[in-house]
Amino acid sequence: MASSEPYKLIFDVTREGFRAWWFPAFGLLFVALGVVGVIVERRFASRPRRWPGALGVWAFLGFSVLWTFLSGFFSYREYATLVSAVEQGTVQYVEGPVQNFAPMPANGPRRGALRGRREALRVLDNVAGAGFNDTSTEGGPMRPGLQVRVGYVGDTIVHLEVR
Repeated sequence: MASSEPYKLIFDVTREGFRAWWFPAFGLLFVALGVVGVIVERRFASRPRRWPGALGVWAFLGFSVLWTFLSGFFSYREYATLVSAVEQGTVQYVEGPVQNFAPMPANGPRRGALRGRREALRVLDNVAGAGFNDTSTEGGPMRPGLQVRVGYVGDTIVHLEVR
């Protein structure tokens, strides 16, 4: 049964922008704590410590900087790769009713799945990713039988329209 009702755009990675900025930004809190720890260690300690005693605050600061940098780099790289795929036209599309949908459990693993005849796409919740991640348990639109047009790269949804 074909419907003349137009599709409604729900998600497009090129319109969303870099949404995972909060993930590396959270690391800045730990960088700030590390800086405070180093300042306290160096300036306000009652007596100077030798290097083994100060190693903890420097290790904490170093790890915080490294984690913040790497999480920012990899999350932005994923976003840029997906946007580039859309702009270059290498996105694959599938259209039809949602089949074999396994929504994310309310208190279970934070991953839902959308499977078609050949496609197995992931719908993640509470994950710092650039793809579509509004699961049905969090109010997202996916449900069995819903007519969709999905653009994907690998197993990541980069474009979603529903009817």
